[in-house]
Amino acid sequence: MAAVSLDAQAASAFEHLGVGVLRYCCGCSGLQAGPGFLLLKSSVTLALLEQGLKVIFSEMDVFWRLSPLRLEDPTYDLLLTSHAHNTEVNIGLFIAQPRRAA
Repeated sequence: MAAVSLDAQAASAFEHLGVGVLRYCCGCSGLQAGPGFLLLKSSVTLALLEQGLKVIFSEMDVFWRLSPLRLEDPTYDLLLTSHAHNTEVNIGLFIAQPRRAA
């Protein structure tokens, strides 16, 4: 298991906990939510999937009451969550399985 760090502060926090870190774009500063961040999140996920790795993505502000691994289902390529107050898709937590294109 390793954490993918999008900034130096996150990398330092994970390293302090003894978690392996893959530094991705650590030269970036001031990452903000928006189209650019969504593109970065998507490109990191795609790069990991292309390497045959399963991606469990969780933003730092997601609170886990139970392990997200309970959501895993090998019959799905992508599992997304929704907001608690409506059915809008929330990409703050998702699980993506590597698959060969058909």
